[in-house]
Amino acid sequence: MRAHAQTIPEPTETQIINGCELYIYKAHDSVSAEFSNPVLFVEGFDLYNDMDWEVWYPIFNQEN
Repeated sequence: MRAHAQTIPEPTETQIINGCELYIYKAHDSVSAEFSNPVLFVEGFDLYNDMDWEVWYPIFNQEN
């Protein structure tokens, strides 16, 4: 299952927390250091492991 082709942007910020890589994508108009409506995507959500970030990003980014 593949979503329409879309270029996946580089994360705004990347952090390592307890050995896990955290990619942070801020809204284009975000100037605040705080998050107001964060979405946390945790590996393991895809039970069959057949969808990678290139599939999930366009799904989550449908409303920008």
